[in-house]
Order: sequence, then C-alpha cells, then structure tokens
Amino acid sequence: MTQLHGSHARPLRSLLDGLPGARLLRGDPATPITAVHHDSRLIGPGSLFVAIPGFTVDGHRFLPDAAAAGAAAALVEHGHELSPLPDSLALVEVPATRPALSAAAAWFYGHPG
Repeated sequence: MTQLHGSHARPLRSLLDGLPGARLLRGDPATPITAVHHDSRLIGPGSLFVAIPGFTVDGHRFLPDAAAAGAAAALVEHGHELSPLPDSLALVEVPATRPALSAAAAWFYGHPG
C-alpha cells in the first residue's frame, strides 16, 4: 500500500478518536487530512505521513521531507527521537505505526467493507 487518496478531507480529530493509544503531541485536532501516505516522496499539501521504521531505513528520518512537501500531520512511533520539525506539522504518537497505517487507511476511506 503505497498511496491512499480520498475525495475529501477528514479532520485529524476523528482519527485520534478511533486510533487506540494515539496521543496528539502538538497541532490542531481540527487539521484537515487530504491523503494518507507512508512514502514521503508522495506527500502533498494536507497529507498525513505515517513514519514506519524499516529494517534498513527508518521512516522517521523522512519527517522533514514530508513537512517540506506540505504534510499537515504525521503519525510517529512511540520512543523514536524526532528531529526538529516545523510547528505547522501536527504530530500524533502511536504505540506502533505499522498497524496505525492500516487503521489510518480504514479511517480515511470510511471503513470500507
């Protein structure tokens, strides 16, 4: 699952309400989210970037790139050190970003059957 796009924005608050263990570290819960990605090269204005730790590369390293590309918010995994980021990027901490990506996709698309 590389990229997810929907036809309309959804407020970050509704993701927080449905994502177990999610904690807003900073930002406005009313922030509109227009897409969900785990690849920082696909980020556009309003996107939610999900930072996934990998075997060789940690997605948290790409948070500055996602912010520069216009990400509105990012899901980060608990315990990861974060580099300085623009205040405009809302940050949501979750226990694990891999399952959170799945939950975020379901949330964004309205939990399709």
